[in-house]
Amino acid sequence: MAPRGRILIVDDEANARAALSEILHEDGFVTDTAADGFKALGKLAEFDPDVVLTDLKMPGLDGIGLMEKGREITPGAVFVVMTAFGTIGSAVDAVKRGADNYLTKPLDFEALAAIVEKAMEKSRLVKENMRLRERLRERNVMSHIVGDSPNMQKLLELVGQVAKSRASVLVIGESGTGKELIAEEIHRASPRAKAPLVRLNCAALAEGLLESELFGHEKGAFTGALGRREGRFKQADQGTLFLDEVSEIPAATQVKLLRFLQEKAFERVGGNETLHVDVRIIAATNRDLKTLIADGRFREDLFYRLNVVSLEIPPLRERVEDVAPLAVFFLGRYAEENGNGGVPLAGQRARARKRRRARRRSLRRAHDRAKAPAAGHRPEARNAGHTADPRLEHRRDRALRHPEDARDVRRLDLEGGRGARDQLAQDSIQAARICERSRAQRERPMTPIRVDKLEKTFRQGFFMRRVPAVRAISFVVEEGEIFGFLGPNGAGKTTTIKILTGLIRATSGTATVFGHPVPSPEAIPYVYPYLTPREFVELSGRLSGLHGAELRRRADAALERTGIAYAQSRQVRRLSKGMLQRTGLAAAMVSDPELLLLDEPMSGLDPVGRKEVRDLIVEEKKRGKTVFFSTHILSDVETLCDRVVILRRGEVVVSGKVRELLRSEVRRIEVTLGDASDALVRELTSQGAAPSRVGEHLVVEVEGETNIPKVLKSALESGARVIEVTPRRETLEDLFMRRAIGSEDVSFEA
Repeated sequence: MAPRGRILIVDDEANARAALSEILHEDGFVTDTAADGFKALGKLAEFDPDVVLTDLKMPGLDGIGLMEKGREITPGAVFVVMTAFGTIGSAVDAVKRGADNYLTKPLDFEALAAIVEKAMEKSRLVKENMRLRERLRERNVMSHIVGDSPNMQKLLELVGQVAKSRASVLVIGESGTGKELIAEEIHRASPRAKAPLVRLNCAALAEGLLESELFGHEKGAFTGALGRREGRFKQADQGTLFLDEVSEIPAATQVKLLRFLQEKAFERVGGNETLHVDVRIIAATNRDLKTLIADGRFREDLFYRLNVVSLEIPPLRERVEDVAPLAVFFLGRYAEENGNGGVPLAGQRARARKRRRARRRSLRRAHDRAKAPAAGHRPEARNAGHTADPRLEHRRDRALRHPEDARDVRRLDLEGGRGARDQLAQDSIQAARICERSRAQRERPMTPIRVDKLEKTFRQGFFMRRVPAVRAISFVVEEGEIFGFLGPNGAGKTTTIKILTGLIRATSGTATVFGHPVPSPEAIPYVYPYLTPREFVELSGRLSGLHGAELRRRADAALERTGIAYAQSRQVRRLSKGMLQRTGLAAAMVSDPELLLLDEPMSGLDPVGRKEVRDLIVEEKKRGKTVFFSTHILSDVETLCDRVVILRRGEVVVSGKVRELLRSEVRRIEVTLGDASDALVRELTSQGAAPSRVGEHLVVEVEGETNIPKVLKSALESGARVIEVTPRRETLEDLFMRRAIGSEDVSFEA
């Protein structure tokens, strides 16, 4: 029988969790359990539940927090909260905040079955709705742009490439060529498709009105400003702003637009508050902006900010192949609007079939590019700052495909070079920078950290004997993962991180960061202890090449994210250990690095602070960053890390992916017995079990499910009572304690 659905049960009470899982399993559901909210977050992506049954009150991350964070991971899951009778008000509040239903404890099994069935039905509807929306979105991509000619196909291919980037785009073309349609397709095919596309015709408004329309205004900013009004930049936050007829923007407004493109910040007209938004700009014009620059009517620096990638739409007279498909398209649309049955045009069916095939090919290519961005489909350097003539490109490609016409290739290259020589000369610096940046990204190794047989010894004692701190450790940190470097105090974690950051030299072995050797100790700057957190963070940003408004913006964001903005003016030496940890974290994040190397980032923090640091680490991973951190606090690490290395006395005792490590270990089961005799204890010990008395009961720890019948048989034959059989999943700390023989000096924090 096929399973009825997947349910994740989250409860800090082990007995309630196990009982509920057994009941639902017998009803035909596939179930999994988690002891708290953090462990549940780690299971959401892998288990992909249809329904999540979560307790409302749990230590650490409670049910409401799990629901808010879990919807980002599995948006199709339905959340049902469970609560005691006395806290029904809290359950109702949870429903108001997004929970789909609630159950009161002790559970009524009839109500449980009804609510679970209803939740399953809602989950199926939500997921079906998501699938239909995605299918509709794929169907609409480029469906209303008609173009079979080679230069239009090349333009549409370039649209698919630039859509995935964040670069500003300048669309050039005569009136009526479809500049706004191209802007719509760039937005629809971009990651910002779910956010708004806001349009503004810059030629339709006077100078004062245009500035207010772009940036908004405060109440009383000018006559008639009866209240605050949000501008188009604020309306397009997280989305795209299309500026049509950008050549008509007045000079004073051009200055403010340039500042926004540089800093992503602006003030409303008549206001002092600086607003930050994330908006992609697509500009369009039917005029020659370089002529306007020469005449002094358009700023050259604004032109280069807008013209990161330019797209030129050829007029219809240069693509005569599209006349018939366009005629069929418009006649068909007008016939549908006027209620006519058909279009009396000769060859209409054949041309329509040809147009539909071309659309399907374009859609298929765009879809393949979206699924395989590593295949090399990205905007080429020649498209940054100037536009190649599509007709010459098509003729050159045709000559290359036919060897007999290869002699024409050089002539075509020369013809194209003469037409673009002036433009290339003006944009050579910008194109060189783009090429250098893309080449550096291609050549950069994709392994953030590689350590091979690393050793470090220190001299200690009167005789200055060499004492090993790190012993031939090796590991690799892959891009985009969270790597936990774990172990008790004195295991060698900080020594290894000091080697990776260049604070000390290794005795032997190699360590590289993105393929480069770590810096020498002389390269580490001295930090004055009387600096404030803001000065310390800004100093770290300057060492990374930041300056000016960008440095201030990033410093503000880092201080706010790490929770020390309120203490940014105190001297560093007067801060607590926890605040020092947060200051160091802010300094590491200010330059937005690809790799975060954190030494004991949770040490000295209370549970709330630890949770905030864990959230920051998870957020950095979602942004594609790599995080390498050391810690001796093993709680929740197994749900946070992708891979771990555990050290003991400078040696690696455990290494690998967390899920594979814990899945490969033997399952442990605890059997609780009553009225157990000493003879039974000796017999169970001889069988390889680990009995221990807890009060009046005997708790027997058994490894592997196959040994359970033997233990139960011995217990029943001796007259003992079987009280409880509890499966116990091994944790990272259990794994370490088993692997590290003779671990009398081991001290972990749970």
